[in-house]
Amino acid sequence: MTTPLDALAGLRSRLVQDADWLSGSRVLEGRFTAVQQAIGGPIAHARALEFLAGFVDRAKTSGFVADLIAKHGVNGLSVAP
Repeated sequence: MTTPLDALAGLRSRLVQDADWLSGSRVLEGRFTAVQQAIGGPIAHARALEFLAGFVDRAKTSGFVADLIAKHGVNGLSVAP
């Protein structure tokens, strides 16, 4: 037995996926929540932190992250500026 819903909040990628099979549903613009990812290390390792910051920047600006999002078919997800 299924239970009808008036509203459901969650991560956009899953909501978009669910809306594909839930007749009559729609995903609203904007966002209710977001998962922010982070990477870091001990402050005493300044060179390692510089490397990590550069890696993350290159992964985003080169299109690597966007390509992974597309490769895995995740809808409603974007690369942070």
